[in-house]
Amino acid sequence: MIPTAECSIWLRVAGRFDLTIGELSGQLWLKLSPSVLSADGRPGPRYHGFAHGSLSTGHRGRGRAILHGSNLVEIPRGSLVVPRFRSIPFGAELEQEVLSSGSRLVNSYREHRSIADLYSWVHLLEGLTAPAYGVEDIPRLPEGAYFLKGETNSKKADWFTSAFAPDREALLQVAFRLMADELIGSQKLVIRPFQDYRAIGEDVTGRPIFHERRAFYYRGRLLSEAHYWSGDEYGRPEPLQLESYAAIQAEAIGRVGELAPFLVVDYAEYEDGHWSVVELNDGPMAGLSENSPEALWAALNAAVDSEVI
Repeated sequence: MIPTAECSIWLRVAGRFDLTIGELSGQLWLKLSPSVLSADGRPGPRYHGFAHGSLSTGHRGRGRAILHGSNLVEIPRGSLVVPRFRSIPFGAELEQEVLSSGSRLVNSYREHRSIADLYSWVHLLEGLTAPAYGVEDIPRLPEGAYFLKGETNSKKADWFTSAFAPDREALLQVAFRLMADELIGSQKLVIRPFQDYRAIGEDVTGRPIFHERRAFYYRGRLLSEAHYWSGDEYGRPEPLQLESYAAIQAEAIGRVGELAPFLVVDYAEYEDGHWSVVELNDGPMAGLSENSPEALWAALNAAVDSEVI
């Protein structure tokens, strides 16, 4: 059963409805239950500008959803709120609105920032992940290949011009291009030595696709884990060494599990079978990859339920 009103979980979604029960336009708050997903909420906070939305169902899911035409969020006091996206740059306002309603976010804005700012956690995973550098470090970086991205977003789709730098000369060019980019330019630039992970294919542009996996955790407890890349195009390879993969999961979450309750870790495998942490993600913001939405949200519900029984 879903927890009592004092700890009900409300999930906020936008865009494509990733609980696989239909298509969504607009926004809504969705109340989670491990068996039946019922919705009785309102579209998002005022600063998002959505007054109403619509949901068409009839696909694989077992739930229903109701949208109302108000621009005020109404959720029961004492709820645990999972914002399925966090409204950059309005994260602090989102938290304040939820707190003012008598509820709380699963990850506070401070906890969100501790994950979003790679420089706040990369040192915690020394030896398990590649180091990170900023623009100011470029003059002292050694010759080699690098991967560049913004603090929150990357331009991986433009791999050869706006993400991957095969040498220091290209590093400068990619850095200047990202700093002038409409999306990335306002974010901190992150520069990391390129990691030659186990390749499982290439996309249509020739960008290498590596064996990566995405894992969701709640307070250090594994909720769900699956391939990072969705679909069958690149297959579903298994880890070359299961023991190595299990070991890095235990080590990584042991080091960073206290950063935020709802946390996502992305892992990648090297050709020799050992693993590395690619990055951390705020649980509410992270895409599901190949993780089953039904299984993930049911596991989160059960993990929260176990805290209050």
